[in-house]
Amino acid sequence: TLLGYSQRAVGDYDKAIVFHQEALEIAISANDYPCEIANLNHLSRASVNQKNYNEALKYSQRALIAARQVGDKLGEANASVNLGYAKVFAVRQLDSMATEDYSEAIRYLESGVELAKKQGDSQSQAFGHISLGIAYVILEQPTGAIASLTQGAELAQYSRDVYLQGLSFSYLAEAYYSIEDRAAAITYGSLG
Repeated sequence: TLLGYSQRAVGDYDKAIVFHQEALEIAISANDYPCEIANLNHLSRASVNQKNYNEALKYSQRALIAARQVGDKLGEANASVNLGYAKVFAVRQLDSMATEDYSEAIRYLESGVELAKKQGDSQSQAFGHISLGIAYVILEQPTGAIASLTQGAELAQYSRDVYLQGLSFSYLAEAYYSIEDRAAAITYGSLG
C-alpha cells in the first residue's frame, strides 16, 4: 500500500496501480478490510490521474460498499469523496456544464466531507472541499468555488498535503481569473 502511494505521489501511476492491486489481493486474502478499502480508494485516485474515469468509479464504488458493509466510517468518508471526485471528472469529460449532471457528485462529496469531519480526517475533508471547488469552477460558480477551495487549502495545509494544496491553489487561480481578479489569479497560479 505504501509503495503504491509513494509511486502515485511521484507520478508513476502505472507502478502505483500494480502495487495497489497486489496489496488489494493480499488484504482480501487476509480479511484485512481497512487495507482492502484503502487500496480500492488508492486505485480510484490513480485511475483518475490516468483519466480512466470508469475504472475510478468502479474502485470507489467497491470501496464505498465494502466500507458500509463492515461499518468503517473513515473508509466510507474517503470512498464517498473519491467517488464524488471521480464523478466530477467523468462528467467533465462529457463536456457537460449542466448543474444537474454534477448533482450526484456534489452529494457524494458533501456526504464524504461530513463523515470525514465526524472522523477527524482533515485530509479527506481537504480533498472533499477541493473536489467541490473543482466542480464549482467547472459549473462557473466562482463564489462557491473560492469558498470550497479556500477551506480545502487550509485543511490541506493543516494535514501537510502539499499536492492537495497545489491542486487547490491551481483551481483558485481559475476561479479568480473567471471573476477577472487578475492579481489573485496570478498569486494562486504561482502558488499552485
